[in-house]
Amino acid sequence: MYQLSEDTFDQKEISSIKELIRSKKKLSYGKKVNDLEKKISKFHNRKYAIMVNSGSSANLLGISSLLFDDKFNLNIGDEVIVPALSWSTTYTPLIQLGLKLVFVDVNLDTLNIDTKSIEKYISKKTKAIFAVNILGLSCNYDQINQISKKYNLFIFEDNCESFGAIYKNKLTGSFGIFSTLSSYYSHHLCTIEGGFLLTDNFRLYCNALALRSHGWLREQPSNSHLNKYNYNNFEKLFKFVLPGFNLRPTELNAALGLVQLNKIKNFIKNRRDNAHKTYKIFSNNPNLKMQKYDQNSSFFAFSLILQNKLINKRETVINFMKKNKIENRPIVSGNILNNPMMRYAKIRKKGKYPNVCFIDQNGIMIGNRSRALNKKEIKILKKLNDFLLEFK
Repeated sequence: MYQLSEDTFDQKEISSIKELIRSKKKLSYGKKVNDLEKKISKFHNRKYAIMVNSGSSANLLGISSLLFDDKFNLNIGDEVIVPALSWSTTYTPLIQLGLKLVFVDVNLDTLNIDTKSIEKYISKKTKAIFAVNILGLSCNYDQINQISKKYNLFIFEDNCESFGAIYKNKLTGSFGIFSTLSSYYSHHLCTIEGGFLLTDNFRLYCNALALRSHGWLREQPSNSHLNKYNYNNFEKLFKFVLPGFNLRPTELNAALGLVQLNKIKNFIKNRRDNAHKTYKIFSNNPNLKMQKYDQNSSFFAFSLILQNKLINKRETVINFMKKNKIENRPIVSGNILNNPMMRYAKIRKKGKYPNVCFIDQNGIMIGNRSRALNKKEIKILKKLNDFLLEFK
C-alpha cells in the first residue's frame, strides 16, 4: 500500500530497449553510454563523466584513480574523514585500498556530517573529507570547502542519494575533486543498475577511464599522461597500465538513462511536492523528528526519528507499519560502526557518537517516489501520524 520504491518506466523506456535489441548493435558499452556521459556531465556542469555499473563502483573508481597516481599524493595508510552514517560502499573502497577511516558524528537535524566537529579529527595523516549528501539533502559545503582549503585536503562527494539537490544555486554532484552518482532501481534516475563518476580533473579522468576497463590503454585521449608509453596502435589495444577492474555498464543501462534524464526535472519536482505534503502531515508531532526540511533537497526518502514517548519503541512502530502495509527500513545503514565489516577496517574514532547511535536505535525510513502521492497514500501517512501522535 505504501512502498519504499517503485519503477518509473513507461512505454518510452520499453521502446528504447526493444529498439536497441532489434538493431543487433553492440550491447556492451558504446555510443549510448558515451551520449549519456556527455549529458550527465553537462547537467552537472562538470567537464567529465564516466558511467559505471553502480554508484558503489563509482566510489571505488574515484579513490583508485587518486591512489594509483603519485601526482595526487594519496597513499596507503592515509586518513579520510567520513560521516558515521552512510551506505556501506562509501566506506568499503577506503577499506579495500588500505586507507584509514576517521569517523565524525552526524548532525541530528540534517543527518549529514557534523561540519563543526571535523577540524578536531584532522591529523597530519588526513588527506580527504568524504562528504555524503544523505537522503537528498546537501552537506554544508561552505564549511567543508573552508576546512579543505585550510588543511589542503581533497573533497570526495558521494551524491548517490541526492541527484538533483541544490546547495546555494549549485547542483550537488559538482563539488570536490570527484563526485559520484547512483542510478540504481530505487533512485531518482533509474538505469536498473548504474552509476557515474564526475570530475573536472583531466588526469583523474584518464586514470578512471583505464581503471574502469581492466586498466587498459585503448580508450585514452590523445593528450593523456598515460600515453607516455611508446606502443603502436596494435599494442595499445591490450596493454594494461593500471591495476584495473571491470566496472563497465551496458548500452541497455544507458538507453534507459537517456530516456530517464528527459524526465528527471519532473521527477524531482514531484518528490519536492510530495515532501511538502508529507512534512505538513508530520510537522506537529512531538514524538517524531524528521530530517531538516529544505526546498532544495531532492528528497530521496523520508527519515522518521522516534523521540519523547516513542524512544526505544521502534519495534512497536514497525509492527504497526507491517500491519498497515507501510514498507520501511533503517535510515541508510544506521550506525555503520556497528556493522561486522568494520573488523576489516583501519579506524580512528573519538567519543561515543551519540547522534548516529540515537538514529541507529530510533530511526525508520519510509519511501518517496518520483510521481505524485495519491489520495490513498496520503491517507496512509495521516493514519501513521495519528498512531505516532497518540502513542501511550
